[in-house]
Amino acid sequence: MKLTMILLLAAIMHVNATGYAQKITLLKKDAPLVQVLKAIRQQSGYNFVYNQKSLKIAKNVNINVTDIDIEEALKLSFANQPFTYEVLMNTVIIKPLKRESLVIADIRITGTVTDANGGPLPGVSIKVKGSTAGVSTDPSGKYQLNAPASGTLIFSFVGFITKEIAINNQSTINVKMEESSGELTEVVVTALGLTRQKKTLTYSTQSVSTKELSQSRDLNVVNALQGKVAGLNIGSGSSGVGAAARVILRGNRSINGNSQPLYVIDGVPVRGNPADLNPDNIAAINVLKGANAAALYGSAGQNGVIIIETKKGRQGEKSVDISLNATYMGQEPIQSIPFQYQYGQGAGGIYNRSSEESWGPALDGKMVATWSQDPAKAGTTYPFLGQKNVREGIFQTGHNSATNLSVATSGEKTQTAFNYTYTDATGIIPNNALQRHNLTVRMTNQLSKRLSLDSKLDYAKQNIDNRLDEGESSYNPIRQIYTMPPNIRQEDVEDFEYVDPSLGVTKQDYWAPGSVTSANPYWALYRNLRYNKSDRVIALASLSYLFTDDLKLMLRGSYDGESIGNEEKSYYGTYRDPLGRYALGAGNSQQAIGDFLLSYTKKISADWSVQANFGGEIRNNKSSSVTASTGAGMNVPNLFALSNTSLPTAVNTLSKFETQSLYTNAQFGWKDVLFLDVSARNDWNSTLPANNRSYFYPSAGVSAIISEMVKLPQAISYLKLRGSWAQVGNGAQPYQLQRYGSGLAGGPLGYILLNSVLPNTELKPERTTSTEIGLEMSMFSSRIGLDLTLYKTNTNDQLFPQALPVGSGAASFFTNGGDVQNKGIEVILNTTPVKTGNFTWNLNFNYAVNENIVKKLSKDLPRLVVGSDSYMREFVLEEGKPFGLIYGKGYLRNAQGNVLVGTNGLPQFTAGRTVLLGNINPKWTGGLSTSLSYKNWTANFVISHKQGGVVASFTDAILYGNGLVEETLQGREGGLIFGQNIFTGITAVKAADGTPNDIKVNAETLWKGMGSRTAPVGEVFTRSATNTRLREMSIGYKLPQSLFKRLPFSAVEISVVGRNLFFLYREDSNIDPDFTQGIETISEGFQSFAPPTTRSFGANLRINF
Repeated sequence: MKLTMILLLAAIMHVNATGYAQKITLLKKDAPLVQVLKAIRQQSGYNFVYNQKSLKIAKNVNINVTDIDIEEALKLSFANQPFTYEVLMNTVIIKPLKRESLVIADIRITGTVTDANGGPLPGVSIKVKGSTAGVSTDPSGKYQLNAPASGTLIFSFVGFITKEIAINNQSTINVKMEESSGELTEVVVTALGLTRQKKTLTYSTQSVSTKELSQSRDLNVVNALQGKVAGLNIGSGSSGVGAAARVILRGNRSINGNSQPLYVIDGVPVRGNPADLNPDNIAAINVLKGANAAALYGSAGQNGVIIIETKKGRQGEKSVDISLNATYMGQEPIQSIPFQYQYGQGAGGIYNRSSEESWGPALDGKMVATWSQDPAKAGTTYPFLGQKNVREGIFQTGHNSATNLSVATSGEKTQTAFNYTYTDATGIIPNNALQRHNLTVRMTNQLSKRLSLDSKLDYAKQNIDNRLDEGESSYNPIRQIYTMPPNIRQEDVEDFEYVDPSLGVTKQDYWAPGSVTSANPYWALYRNLRYNKSDRVIALASLSYLFTDDLKLMLRGSYDGESIGNEEKSYYGTYRDPLGRYALGAGNSQQAIGDFLLSYTKKISADWSVQANFGGEIRNNKSSSVTASTGAGMNVPNLFALSNTSLPTAVNTLSKFETQSLYTNAQFGWKDVLFLDVSARNDWNSTLPANNRSYFYPSAGVSAIISEMVKLPQAISYLKLRGSWAQVGNGAQPYQLQRYGSGLAGGPLGYILLNSVLPNTELKPERTTSTEIGLEMSMFSSRIGLDLTLYKTNTNDQLFPQALPVGSGAASFFTNGGDVQNKGIEVILNTTPVKTGNFTWNLNFNYAVNENIVKKLSKDLPRLVVGSDSYMREFVLEEGKPFGLIYGKGYLRNAQGNVLVGTNGLPQFTAGRTVLLGNINPKWTGGLSTSLSYKNWTANFVISHKQGGVVASFTDAILYGNGLVEETLQGREGGLIFGQNIFTGITAVKAADGTPNDIKVNAETLWKGMGSRTAPVGEVFTRSATNTRLREMSIGYKLPQSLFKRLPFSAVEISVVGRNLFFLYREDSNIDPDFTQGIETISEGFQSFAPPTTRSFGANLRINF
């Protein structure tokens, strides 16, 4: 019997599947329904059961379809008919609709949604009032859906007034949306990925337009935020194409840890700075500033959070949206250092062919001996002339090109988004290049009425060739280009190697052989090679279950893992590695997060509402790396293999830690005008001692929509006041509770090297307490909008190493201490000066001031040297002074502040780095962004300004000390009097008797005494960071659809784009303050042979299908 039932069931399923697999083709115009049903029966084999009399009232059918399923054929044939049907096996039973059903029969509605200027609006939500059914407009602003003929459609979109339109049996409904004040309806993504109306927020947040990210694009998407967010400062490393960025929100606060914000993508924190993120896949960026906004993210969110939402498919009718986006930008180096070309190699006015200095004779064309070490060129001469184009000629025009394909499928239950971008870039230095592949697939599924799934897989593969070494390094080609004497000819320097006839090996040809930090620029470019590759995967799966309309549970798992590989080749003849060197490295970093969130939203009464959440998280981080090299040299020259050495070296590292958390928050609303937020979180961090591993921190905030509570002057359309208080904890770096050792090769059993930092088993969590108040106002029908914020944060119990005296057996010990305070003001002003039918001009400003101070270090430590470079300056924290002071050598002064001059005519200097060079932090920052639209034309510009702050330039110290810049031309023959005809802003007196200085010196003596490599005087070479620049520009034109109405395009837009086009003002033209050596805390305010500023310009083409 069971077998019979199984066979019968299989037969039924086979019949059913066979029928539904049949493809139907219909071409009927104003045909009776009976004819249409007959055609379906002939093609499918389905039978129809109906009352023939009933079909007399059927409406004629217009249908033109090819190769569709029978289910879709039936749906189209019975659309707007006074019948319903039911399919049983391969039989279709037709029944007349009940009277009440006739009233609400669905009809197919199509239309286009546009803005006030007639431009299409993609992503507009269209819902049927009283139901959950709905769709979104496609990139061309078009939509289609089925809805009751007597129903109502609701059109809503962020920044526009929601419209309700009665259907009234219309099959075409076109809608023109009107911009709203936005404040009452704007929705933003906040902590934990929760979507909330902006008016309910009790803290500062700022959204960033994403369209320009994929137009005037940067290889590091984070750099595109410069000038757009109040209180956000971004610096860039100096490693060439694909360099990392340092991002700071509201000032530095962590002494030894990380002051950079947390990045959250699709509700999940990711590791570090997502430099490899695909800008084409970003749907929204929202910046949560300070601990108040990020309290629920715990330790990692104490420095603020940058929330990124990626694209996903639209819910609605089945459709496929395809877009192609291509950008090409050339990158032109802007050389701003004023090099001199009047004097060449040598010292004391005498030519020296092996000198790295340019204090030699005048470049007058006399024949001099070649500097080449190639025996084949021995005895040759060349004319001693200035070579103005050689240095600049080594640089090239780089490029950044990206091609993106995006495919999004829409449906009622399943939506899919596919996004792929290929990026190819070359730097302004030859042999420096980047290739990147970004591939993302995201699927959202309505598995049942109550169960939904959001899943994503994001893969990024990146290769960088010859990432630049930074700073004072023979591997840094910028250093070698800048320090070339001006008499070096192109044909000589590019012939950078020769074969030593006595050894039969290739050697470097350089004018100063054996120099540890110097090299022929081309040797640094082509014989000191580095290859970096990375593969990164970000995966996400989020399952949500709706218990009721008010109660939802979300379970989520995420993974962020990256594998990296490095290879270095240093050829035989490199002065730093005379026998050559080969190294390989590999590593991986992983972060796995599992979390849950129970959410409850309820309108308790006519006046009161509540939104509450309770969640938990386990976050596990681990990383490992291994590096190996040939050590001091290779046995066989230029055979790059680890086995090609007798002294191999290897290092293996491992790190692992875990954080467990529980958190809750609730928002209570009264009459939709007054909101109270409260939250609490408890973390358990494995890096802290067991007794201090658990730490709790709360937050609270309130916001009031004053404009909805009291009558205000007509000019004020919106006014909101807000205030919040929050506390956030932070754990330590791993392995600070035990003293660990490293194994070293040597001896019969090897050696153990103990870590120089003593552990501290009493460590406590670091805590940041933040208070914030703000005002948001809109005036004159949203033509003017103001957002004003005042904040103060204090970071206490900081975790940092404290120096120990010599003989203690260790260099330092890890401890708690310190109180770093940041307080400031942020102003955002949005205006629309002009708004007509065809023309709109938006003009927006942001302004921020942050003052930070080290209120306390520890009772035994009023001063802490956080770090330094080997030559010039120290990064110092002092109680009662700002966080960000740098010290170096400086002038010796008398009690009146006058500079003391010795008997040799040179100013006297301090022996150590005891003179304050300045504060790295700007006094204030600002940005101006403007957008204009006229019919099909759009234009966008961003200008940024930084006022104040200093940069210690080791670049200038070397260039001036070597006599390479124009300022060193004065006084080559003597006659310089310090404080009189040079450094005229300084009062200089003789150290011996205090009388005004009148001792003459020459330029070489003066500049070599202050500059050069060994111990440059930082006070002389500290520069102002004040600058104003045009950060971003795009001018676009959307082609009229009439040009391609017969092509499969729905929209085509062409744009001219640019980044960092020029400085509007720069107080010190020698430097670009954006560049630093590295991106660590101590990197700020220090520059050493950074690449020149690059001007990027190009075009963007976007096509929607």
